Amino acid sequence: RTRRTSVDVFNLLLRTAPMWKGASYDVLRKNCNSFCIVLAGELGADPPPPWTHRLGDGAAALEDRARRLAASLEQGPEIDG
Repeated sequence: RTRRTSVDVFNLLLRTAPMWKGASYDVLRKNCNSFCIVLAGELGADPPPPWTHRLGDGAAALEDRARRLAASLEQGPEIDG
């Protein structure tokens, strides 16, 4: 629930719409869960419970680690001089 009027909510959606264009969608980092978290904050409401985005957050962290590992392997071994 929010104390905002329907006009306030509509204007909020218009103001934030540019941040949520389809091309910026990321299944792990910028998805429906992240939209709900931002929207709840803007409305002054409680965010969704953490369990709703825990899987995506964990997968994003794992992907970040895998990318760093791949990048370090591409550079080759470090040679102490």
